[in-house]
Amino acid sequence: MTLRRLSVTVSRDAADAARAAWLGLFPEGFEERECATGVELVAYADPAAEQRARGRFPHLVSAAVEPGWQEGWRAFHVPVVVGPLWIGPPWERPSAAATAVVIDPGRAFGTGAHATTRLCVELLVALEPGSLLDVGAGSGVLAIAAAKLGFDPVAAIDLDEAAVAAARENAAANGVELDVRR
Repeated sequence: MTLRRLSVTVSRDAADAARAAWLGLFPEGFEERECATGVELVAYADPAAEQRARGRFPHLVSAAVEPGWQEGWRAFHVPVVVGPLWIGPPWERPSAAATAVVIDPGRAFGTGAHATTRLCVELLVALEPGSLLDVGAGSGVLAIAAAKLGFDPVAAIDLDEAAVAAARENAAANGVELDVRR
């Protein structure tokens, strides 16, 4: 199959609507980058998907994919530190003083770097541990962070089967017990 790198740049004001449309076109995932003129959305797709995208985004830019494109997302999955927690990918190493939350998102949302995730982790750090339900758990990053902070019991639910699988795998890799369900 021939894959193309498809990209569109939109103003910050139009970014939310463009993200929603892009997600409808590429539900399996896409990249998002801040740039000087707004937000660039990038997906890798076949010619049929390119035609559908061009119908919604006439100014779509299409290019041949570069070798190694499948691993390009790793450059954007960088560690973040929130309070005592280091949240990062398995190919990075936390400091010895940090409590590590190792996240491999697979095909699920959630690396710890998104602003809403960081804010939720900041809230978890500030709260007295108790029970927790993570709705729309994605990779399980919030549920795992909560378990590492002493929350118990911790349940994580998501509609996406790939997210449920990723959350289970990440919980096991972090040595925490979660009740993960679809």
